[in-house]
Amino acid sequence: MNNEKYDSFRGEIVKKSNVINEGMYTLDTAEKYKLFYLMVAQISTQDKMPESPADICNREYSFYLEDYADLKGIVNKYSFEDFVSNVISYLEERTAITIRGENFIETIWVFDSVRFDKDLKGTKITFRFGYSISKYLFELKDKFTRYHIKNIMPMRSKYSIRLYEVLKQYESVGERAFTVDELREVLGTRVYVIDKKTKEKVLLRDEYKDFPDLKKKVIKKAIEEVNEYSDLEIVDVKYKREGRFIKYVIFKFRRKSVPAIPYKEEGIFPVKSDKVPVGVEAVWRNIAEFRKLYQPFIKEIMEYVSRFSKDKVNPLTCLLYTSPSPRDRTR
Repeated sequence: MNNEKYDSFRGEIVKKSNVINEGMYTLDTAEKYKLFYLMVAQISTQDKMPESPADICNREYSFYLEDYADLKGIVNKYSFEDFVSNVISYLEERTAITIRGENFIETIWVFDSVRFDKDLKGTKITFRFGYSISKYLFELKDKFTRYHIKNIMPMRSKYSIRLYEVLKQYESVGERAFTVDELREVLGTRVYVIDKKTKEKVLLRDEYKDFPDLKKKVIKKAIEEVNEYSDLEIVDVKYKREGRFIKYVIFKFRRKSVPAIPYKEEGIFPVKSDKVPVGVEAVWRNIAEFRKLYQPFIKEIMEYVSRFSKDKVNPLTCLLYTSPSPRDRTR
């Protein structure tokens, strides 16, 4: 067995077959999706490209946790390590994708192994893909989906990530229609796996069964995050009825002319500090959010800043270190 090791962190471009892009994922949180896709992104960015699907699953990939934290803009990397450790345990044991072909439906398990390694440079995430998924990650020349991982990193909802991906697949078309059942499965509100022995479906979860709940808690939230953070803009959504019930959901979208707003994700893993309120760190995740939340208080804040001598105190520093959190301001 070839046991080549690739431990450089370069990959930020996610590239995968449309077959698995449209599958049902057992992943149950946004953070698990993000880490999984970052792992996938490492395949196509190495100096020596894999020569076969077997070459992918025989390779051991790794990157440092610090690089992942920097990509996410994490400040408190110690608590982040504990968090990622729990995610990794889940990924190794429970990451599966149920896919459909023209004449088949099957569940593929993604990883042979995922673990933490430590050396003098820091903590590494080390992993090896299973053969079943490798053929959907090898030499993708057509019928694949490709995007920069920064488009999904700020998203808090797993449904937002999945909606972005299945729309990104149709970016050149600008429109995509789903039956309600199809949408539930690609977004992950309904997930099942195929038993290897019986070939029968085993339901893992079935959430938001009532369409009004699905629309309010899943679809609308996903649209908001796709529009706010990604390079796509959903410009219209239509709900088409058949009889009394909604049968189809149709999305119209386009690529943004202006890149998405940069972000930092300190707010998810906050550092308790005597100087920097957690609320301020969270606000800086998105400049637009910052302006919206602080609009009523800009004059008051600037009057406070003006009390300080300009040659001694940087006004921006003063603003960051003295402003109360938006949550306190709006209570």
